[in-house]
Amino acid sequence: MNTFSRHASLALVLVCSACSGLPDDRFDTVGADGRIHAQVKPDALKNLRWIEGTWRGVGEGKTTAEPFFERYVFIDDTTLIVDSYTDETLEKLKNRVPYLLRGDSITSPSGFASKVAADSVTFSVRDVETTQITWRRNADSTWTAVATSLDGDSKRDYWYYRMTRVKEKPAPPKGR
Repeated sequence: MNTFSRHASLALVLVCSACSGLPDDRFDTVGADGRIHAQVKPDALKNLRWIEGTWRGVGEGKTTAEPFFERYVFIDDTTLIVDSYTDETLEKLKNRVPYLLRGDSITSPSGFASKVAADSVTFSVRDVETTQITWRRNADSTWTAVATSLDGDSKRDYWYYRMTRVKEKPAPPKGR
């Protein structure tokens, strides 16, 4: 999996921007793995309804990446499904990632929420202690994913992705 695909998949975690309405909606705890996990209220995903829909992502600044396309759908108040597509037609599914609110944690197959604020969330990658993805809601109805990685020389690298809402074409009427 290339760096962009790995970051895009993990970045889906970004979905949890604004998981808690106020800073006192959550507190941090050390998980069984010895890493900090954010604890959130049972209704934390309700604050993410702004992210539901289809988005086009593109690298920003020094981050070069081909545009990518994702759709975010809430199944219920505890499950968010993020589908990644091969192109703007949204016809061929590339990847599906569930984000689950279980108890007081938000998790995905590849990560867990390690910090939650009113307008952002940081996910840590399960098996890579030095990699994090932060999703930040912007004032202009977009959001930005920032992937951070610390190399062996303690040098931090950053990748930025701007997510812009895509207007979908209405489905054709049935029977035609």
